[in-house]
Amino acid sequence: MAILGFDDRPEIRRKYGDPLACFQNSWGVWNAGPRKVYGANVEIPPGAFWAKWSDVKNRTMIAMSSVAGWPQRDLPDILEGW
Repeated sequence: MAILGFDDRPEIRRKYGDPLACFQNSWGVWNAGPRKVYGANVEIPPGAFWAKWSDVKNRTMIAMSSVAGWPQRDLPDILEGW
């Protein structure tokens, strides 16, 4: 997932009490929630969702993969010979 942007307009702060962060899910469309930006004629991308910034600002964000994960790779030893 990636944070696409924030909505920090006064009307958003009044309605939700916080700015909102727009997250994009990289695994495709999985949610069926509203996509219209509140008070605007704009839609967020399919698979994206809003979250209150106060709910996510102090969270640890990590990347995860399938059960196999990302296979370990041998990396060159850049310090070899030092």
